[in-house]
Order: sequence, then C-alpha cells, then structure tokens
Amino acid sequence: MRKLTFILLCVFAFGCSRPVETNQSLRLVSLNIPETAAAGGEMAFEFHISGGGMPVLLLRNALGQTVIDGKRDAEEVIFRLPSSFKEKSGPCHWSLIYGDSTLASGVVHITPSEIEPRVETYLGPGNIMAGRTDHTILVAVPSDVYGNPLPDGTSLTLRKQVAGVLESEGLNTNSLFAWKRVYSEERATRGFLSVIAEGSHSKELTFDIHPAAPVDFEISYSRNHSYADGNQVITFSTSVLKDPYNNTVSDGTLVSFLITNSGGKILRAQGTTIHGIATARMLHPDRADQWIVRALVEGIATSPEIQVEFLPVMRSFSVKWNASTSHLDVGPVESFLKQFQPDGLRVILKVTDEQNIPVAELSGELSVGYARFDLGQLGLPSGKYGASVEIGGITKEIPFELKNEELE
Repeated sequence: MRKLTFILLCVFAFGCSRPVETNQSLRLVSLNIPETAAAGGEMAFEFHISGGGMPVLLLRNALGQTVIDGKRDAEEVIFRLPSSFKEKSGPCHWSLIYGDSTLASGVVHITPSEIEPRVETYLGPGNIMAGRTDHTILVAVPSDVYGNPLPDGTSLTLRKQVAGVLESEGLNTNSLFAWKRVYSEERATRGFLSVIAEGSHSKELTFDIHPAAPVDFEISYSRNHSYADGNQVITFSTSVLKDPYNNTVSDGTLVSFLITNSGGKILRAQGTTIHGIATARMLHPDRADQWIVRALVEGIATSPEIQVEFLPVMRSFSVKWNASTSHLDVGPVESFLKQFQPDGLRVILKVTDEQNIPVAELSGELSVGYARFDLGQLGLPSGKYGASVEIGGITKEIPFELKNEELE
C-alpha cells in the first residue's frame, strides 16, 4: 500500500512539472524587426525561436494596446500588424510574450506616409474691413492619407488672389501646423486662398473685404413746393457715403436725420443706404416754420447743417359771427393756389371775455374748406366776447356779442 501511494505521488508531480519545462524550453534565437517604417505599408515582425509553444505579440501605441497571434512555420514565427497600428504614425511599442515571460521587446517608429498628402485648412473670420489693418487668420494642417500630421518643417505654398492680383508665399509647419495672418486690402472685394502641400491642393477658401467706416458726407432735400400745408412730403438724401479708401459703404448702413424746428423741438427720421445713399421722408409742417437739418451715422460720421424754410400756406381767412344761431363760421380757408385746404386741418378757437380773460377753448377740423363752432352750447352768459381762431400758424381775431336767452 505504501509503495502504491509513493508511485502515484511521483506520477502526479511529474505531470505538473511538464509545462514549466516546456516554457523554459522555448527560446528566442533571432528576430527581424525594422526600427522605422512608413505608415500604411506592409509590416511584419519575424522571430526565430527554438522549442515548443507559441508566443503572442503585445502592441501599444497612441490609440491603445492589443494582443495579436502570429503564424509559426517550424522555427519561424511571423506577426502581421493590424491596420489600426500600421497606419498610425508615432512610436509603436511591442513585447513578445510567452506565458509569464517577456522574451523580447522594443519600439518601431512609424513615419507618416508619403503617398497622397492632404491639407486641412481653416479660415476666420470670413468678413474683414478694408484698410490693411484688419485681418483674417489661415490655419493649414498637412497630413498623410491616413490622417497622420506631417512632420515639422513641411513646406507649404499659400496662394492668394485679391482684386485680380495673384500672389504666392511659402510656409513651414511648426508644432504640426502652419498659420498666417492675411490682411485686408484698401479695395472692398472678395479674396481667395488655397494651400499646396507636396502636390496636394486644399479646398478654396474665401473671405470678404467690406468697406470701412464712412467719412463725413453731404445732405440735400427735395420737395414739390415750399409751403407748410401739412400734407406734402419732403425727402432728405445723403451724398454717396464713402469710406477713407473711396469704397461705397455697405447697403443697410443706418443714417439718422435730426431736424430742429423754430420752436426748438427735435424731430428724427432714419434711412438705410442703398448703393451708398440713404433717404428719409417727413411731412411738411402745418404752419410756417424753419428747420435746421443734419444727418449722422451714429458715432462715426456726420454732415453739415442745412436750413429748410416752409412758407405759410395762406395769408388770411374769413371768420363770421352769426348772432341768430350763435355759430362762429370759419372759411373758406384757401391755400396758395386758391384751392381749399385739405380736410382734417386743425382749427383752434379761444374765447375771452371783456377783460380778455380766457373762458373757453375749442378745437375742430376743416371740412371742404370750412369749420363751424356752436358757441351757444358753451353756456356762457350774455355779453361781449372776443374770438381768436388759429389755423396753420395764422391767427384771426374778431369780437362778438352773445345773447343767451336761457340764462337771462
């Protein structure tokens, strides 16, 4: 029984020790691995080993790490790198592992491919002002067909066309990209850019050079007549707004017209430029007046002042008192062409007593050249009064006597 137990223990111990002996019997004889390689090319690691067993290859690069299996033919083992490792430039670390042992390790430096280089370009801002001081910035990132950035010092060619003039300039990459400030010209126009890297062309980039801020300008006005009829329209216009480089300002530039009347009140009208000219319209005043007008582009440019005079549309009008009906009739109110003043023109009546103390004020409107006020409805006691009628800045006064039989 003791002999049988001893024999079984020996057999068990011998069986457990066989893998260790096999691991120790696997030995690396030689290897064939390049120190550098171009991205995308066929890349194989060759090892010559002796002994039984099959090692694996551990790979690690900027994207991560993986373990790959190889193929063994007698004493030769070949590992072929997957695309994710052979197409990525930079250091690729490898380790040949069998069991818990690392038989060999090293690093392969993969360089960018020289086949079909590409250029990614970025430009901004896309809109700049004329004058050689504003600029946009171009950034160019050359890369190989697999997206690996090309090494520092890679030569690029910048081609620029502005206002029909074509220019070329050399650039070199630094920190894997190249950049350039592209300044505006004095002429408002569109610019075109492209970058060439070892025969590869970038897409076309465009930027717009807009007119700079306008300089001072002139204003004028036009109207059908010079009378203050409260009906016609006067149009104010600017000269063509230009920047310091003689570019016509962009459409939509806001211009404000400030109008000061003879009473000191300020009116405001606004217009936007079309082909460099801004216009604004105002109604004529309803009474004789004198306007002082100037225009400005807020905080940038202004115009000299001009004066506009509005003549009274009428010299006088008729006011009649009808004692029997207690009506005060105004009219006909005629304009400079002897036609009736337009309907809706305001008529103001002020009534004063014998001591010239105001006792009533009424407002009405012209209709077909006339206006009528019923003073009997005011409830004033009988007596002598004065009436002052004002239309369009013209005032007519008459005395009248009111007999209110209901209050007597």
